[in-house]
Amino acid sequence: MDESRSSPGGNGGHRDVDDITLAIHAALVPAEESQIKTESAEEIIDLEKANARLTYQNRLTKKQSRKWWNRILLTMVVFGFAASYVLIFLIGFGVLDFGDSSLAVPAVVAASVVETYGLAKLAIKYFFDTAEAPEE
Repeated sequence: MDESRSSPGGNGGHRDVDDITLAIHAALVPAEESQIKTESAEEIIDLEKANARLTYQNRLTKKQSRKWWNRILLTMVVFGFAASYVLIFLIGFGVLDFGDSSLAVPAVVAASVVETYGLAKLAIKYFFDTAEAPEE
C-alpha cells in the first residue's frame, strides 16, 4: 500500500487535490455558454407551457362546440321521432293514402325511423368518442 496517498502530509494527498482541482476547472463552462444553455432551457419550458395552454384552450373550445351540437342534434332527433309518430298517425287515420301499394306505408315509416336512428347513432359516436380522451 502506498503510504504517501493515505497520509495527509504526503505528496500523494497534494496530488489528489491538484487532480480534483484540474477536473473541476475542466468541467467549468464559460459564462456565455452557460447563459446560452440556460436561455435554451427556459425557451423549451416556455414552449411547453404555451403548448399546454393551447391544448387546454382547444379542449375548452371542443367542449363548447360539442355542447352546442348536442343541443342541435337532440332537437333534430326529437323532431325526427315526432315526425315519425305524426306520419304513422296520418297513415293510420287515412289522411295519407298510398293506394294499392302494400309496401309504400312500411317503406315510408321505416325510412323515417332509420333516418332518426342514423342521426342518433352519429350523435352518440361524436359525443362519446374516446379516441381523444385526455390522458391522466
